[in-house]
Amino acid sequence: GGEEKEKKDNSLKLFGDIRLRAEQDWDSRTFNGTYRDDRFRLRYRFRVGLTYNWGEHISLGTRLRSGIAESLQSPHNNFGHKEFTSVPINLDKVYIKGEYGKLWWWAGKNSFPFWKQNELFWDDDVTPEGIAIGGSFNANGVDIKPKAAYFITNTGNGKFDPRDPTNGMIDGHMLAGQLE
Repeated sequence: GGEEKEKKDNSLKLFGDIRLRAEQDWDSRTFNGTYRDDRFRLRYRFRVGLTYNWGEHISLGTRLRSGIAESLQSPHNNFGHKEFTSVPINLDKVYIKGEYGKLWWWAGKNSFPFWKQNELFWDDDVTPEGIAIGGSFNANGVDIKPKAAYFITNTGNGKFDPRDPTNGMIDGHMLAGQLE
C-alpha cells in the first residue's frame, strides 16, 4: 500500500498575533537622512487573518496588520504617537493559492516564496504582489525545488506597462527564480 494524502476539506481557519516591545533607538536617521534625537519608545503590532480551503486544491487567504501603509517593512505603531487617533490598519495579504501533487502556485499579495538565510535580503514583513509557482521533484535521489515569481511594485501611476514613461514613473517589476 501507498501513503494516503490528507484530504483537505472546506475549512476556515482564523489566526492572529500581538507583539509588544520596548525599544531604545540611538543614532537613527529620518527618511531624509538627518539624525533624530535618541529616543525610547513602546511599540505594538497586531495581525489578524484567515485562510479558507476551497476544496482539495485551492485555498484563499487574507491578513490585516497594524502600521502605516508607507512603511512596508514595519507593521509597528508607537504607543502615544499622535494621541487619540485611530490605529492605521493595512491589507497585508490577499491571495489565491493552488496545490496539486508536488506543484503549487499563488497569485495576489502573499509571503516571499523563496528560501532566504535571514532578513538581510528580504524582510519577512514585506509581502510582494504578483504570481509565484513552484514544485518539488526527485531526480536520481536528489530533491529539487524550482521556484519562479513575477512581482509588481506600484510606484505611483498604476499602469502595468513598464515601457510607459507617463510622468517619468513606472511600476517596478521583479522576475525571480530559485533552484533549491
